[in-house]
Amino acid sequence: MAIGDVNGIDFWNEPSGRYGKQQVTGHVEKAAGPVFARLASTQSWCTHGGKAQLTEKRTAIFYNTPADGRFIDLDFELFADKGRLELGATKEAGPLGIRVAESIKADNGGTIANAFGSIGEKECWGQRAPWCDYYGDTDGHTLGIAAFDHPDNDDFPTYWHVRDYGLLAANNLYFAGGKLLKKGQSIRYRHRIYFHEGDTAAARVADKYQDYIHPPEIGVVQE
Repeated sequence: MAIGDVNGIDFWNEPSGRYGKQQVTGHVEKAAGPVFARLASTQSWCTHGGKAQLTEKRTAIFYNTPADGRFIDLDFELFADKGRLELGATKEAGPLGIRVAESIKADNGGTIANAFGSIGEKECWGQRAPWCDYYGDTDGHTLGIAAFDHPDNDDFPTYWHVRDYGLLAANNLYFAGGKLLKKGQSIRYRHRIYFHEGDTAAARVADKYQDYIHPPEIGVVQE
């Protein structure tokens, strides 16, 4: 979770003495049980010298599922509580960025696929889709990472900044021209990351996306 241009500050690269920092502030909430573990925290995005630019609330949920299909849900909201907030039109993450293992990147024989059947960087880069998958061979096993975009996210379905060198990023900022938030406004993003065995079809990525956007209803039954 990073952005290369926040009020002109780089929170993705690390130029010496100038890069921005995400500093955890306040209470960190932790909970765990047989179904999932949850970690919630508040971050202050600040300059290298410590001047706060925005506040972020982030929640990550890790589900207890079989090893051939692991899920992480990410929910983060950026608050322009310090003043006017400009998120630049940057290719650096924006805001979700994933680096896949060297062994499965397309430059080493891996495959990029999106929800509309597009294959490879040439067909998927800069295109909008509800999800994008990246898989390849590791020690004789086909393994992959799919990233899902939530329908309630701004500019859904997201644009994908995906590269043969192993980058998988949901990036509305670059392709949509950045975002400008007035003081008091906020923007929220939700994503699910699906770590799977098999290729896109074998891992039923399309079905798993439907599970994400149509979760089961949970109720309390008192006997």
